[in-house]
Parts: sequence; C-alpha cells; structure tokens
Amino acid sequence: MVTGASAIAQQSESGQPARPFLLVEGWFDREWVSDLYTFTMDGRLIKRLTSEPLPTNHLVTVASGLGDPYFVANASALYSLSLRHNLLMPVHAANVGVVAVAPDGRTAAFVIAADAPPGTPYVAPQRARASVSAGPPLVLRVTPVIAGSPWRPVQFTLPPQVIPTEMTFTPDGGHVLITHWPGEHTAQLLMVDLKNGASQTVLAGDDVSYYQPVFAPDGKSLLAVREDFRAGRWSIISLPWPVAGSPAVIVTSPRGVSLSKPAFLADGTRFLFQQEETLVRATLDGKSVDPLTGTLDLKDHEWLPGLVDRRRPTRAGWMPGVVIRYIARLEWRERSNHEDPALADLIVIDVQTGRRTTVPMPSGKLLAAVVVEQGDPR
Repeated sequence: MVTGASAIAQQSESGQPARPFLLVEGWFDREWVSDLYTFTMDGRLIKRLTSEPLPTNHLVTVASGLGDPYFVANASALYSLSLRHNLLMPVHAANVGVVAVAPDGRTAAFVIAADAPPGTPYVAPQRARASVSAGPPLVLRVTPVIAGSPWRPVQFTLPPQVIPTEMTFTPDGGHVLITHWPGEHTAQLLMVDLKNGASQTVLAGDDVSYYQPVFAPDGKSLLAVREDFRAGRWSIISLPWPVAGSPAVIVTSPRGVSLSKPAFLADGTRFLFQQEETLVRATLDGKSVDPLTGTLDLKDHEWLPGLVDRRRPTRAGWMPGVVIRYIARLEWRERSNHEDPALADLIVIDVQTGRRTTVPMPSGKLLAAVVVEQGDPR
C-alpha cells in the first residue's frame, strides 16, 4: 500500500515537482496474461513494464514515495521494479501471501510458507484461514530491498492458525500490523515486532471485526473499519498511535450498508472511504461527511478491492493509504458483446473538486490501477 505521503510537491531530479502518473495492471498485449504499465494521467502509454519471459504478473503493493511496484509472477516469485533505474529485482523465489513495504521504501515484509517435513500438510501463504485445518504456521520474512535499510534478512514464525489477509508497516518501520480472521465473522488487528517476532493484539472483539487499517501521514493515529456482524453495521474508527485508550467511532453507516477502505488525505485532517458504491470524503471529527462522487457502477464485485474477501489475502495492497490529489477507481460496465474482454473503465477522481475523468485505456481487461503521486515513471 502507498503510505506515508509527506511532501505534496516532491521534487524530481530536474528540480521540477513530480507529476502524477498511472500504474496499471491489465490484459492488453498478451492473451490471458496480465502485465504492468505506466500511463500519463490522460491515458498515453509511458512504458510497458513487464513482458516475456515473465509470466502473468499481479500487482501486490507500491513503495512509498517511489512509485515502485511489487508484483508476483505466475504465483511463483515476488519481484520489485525500480522505475527510476529500470531495474528488476527478485525478492523471493516462491509464492507469497500479503506484502508490505516500509515507509522509507527500503525494506519489504511478506508472508511465506514454512518448510514442511515430508508427510506434513502444506499451508500455502495465500490460502484463507477457513481452508486451513492443520499444518505448520506461516512465516513472516523481512528483507532489505534498497541500500540503507536498517534490517538484515530475518524471519519469524507467526502464531498457529494466523493467516494474514492484510499487512502494513507501522510508522516507525519496526513493526507490521496484520489483519487476521480467527473466526468467520471476527477479524483482529495484530502487531508483530520485527526485532523478535513477538505479536500482540491491537484491536479485537466478540462478533466484531476490525480490518483495513491505515496510518495518518504524521503517524499519530490509525483508521480502520469496524464491522458489527450481529447488528449489521459498519463504522470507521480512529485510534491514537502508539495505542492509547479505546477506538473512537467517526462514522457509522445505516444498518446493512457497508463501509470500506479508508484513505487519508495529505493534510491529515480528512479522509476518504467507500460507502457501498459511493466515494465519500469526511473530516476526522465526523462533522463533515460529503459524497465525493455519484454512485460508482460496480457490477462485478469479484474485482472490487474495497470489499472484504474472507477467502484469501487481499490483492489490494496497492491501494493508497494517503491521497494527495487523485484516486483511481475501476468502474464496471455492461458489455454490448459478451466476447468483449474490456469489462471496466478507468476513472480518476480529483479528491479536492470531485471531478471525475474517464481515462482511455488500450483494448483489453483492466485488473488494477493506482495513481502514483510521488514517484518517477521513467
């Protein structure tokens, strides 16, 4: 996830403010194979980032401040790609679960399967808790990806039956916060210390779930979604960071109306969230809650990253935690011809004005899109 945005006008090497660009995953050039691309904000191709011999490539997260994508190739290897230096770096030569990048972009953390003795059930890192009844615990690995990282490669065994479905670094870079579903309707937030692997519960409750956490730009607070399964209500809650006291409810939805994925605006006093299919902007005191757009036409919920999927770890780690000016959404549309693979339009929303712009994309199938507002598309 893109986190920790702190400079609204980041300078490029030429001394000019960095311009936002689009990082896109889609089936455009290879049939049934996804590749990564960069585009200008008006839809002009900057660069195709992946091609043969790499197989299908799934975007999993984006490095803070750099715009560098992390992706899994054919469910068999994790890579990072430096856009500035055009450098592809293998991070892990096996399948991984959730992935997170430290606020300074120098360190990555990801979940992998443990080495299982012969005859021991294998637990895949991308499988959901509900599908795991036995087998060794999963492993959290931390590794430097850029020179200057304070970490050496290290790994810790996670508690038994913990299958992370989301993960993000804490602002100090010394811990990760993971979402874990110990029950079908209860999600908890656990914090893991990267020095010793010790874990502690941050938010939990009976028949109450906490998920989709995001840290404020100044690192002093945390937003998350709270779901009360029995009452059928969702809330956005705020918690001081480091943890002090109980969470405060900012926004509560009508019964049966879901809320999802909060994202801070760069000023740290406002945030975005999705209420059903409507993108909403609110203040941290909850006194101002305004729809930012009309209803988004999201017909195919299989690919909607804002919805919680209890079956498997999220693919939406690339969604921004801090938005400076623009946010991208995929708007699904009916097909006039069932053979047409172009199932979605790419919509860019100006979070200051609410203006929606449809960005033209090549013929094909869009799978993911994010506006990179601090980075170099070269």
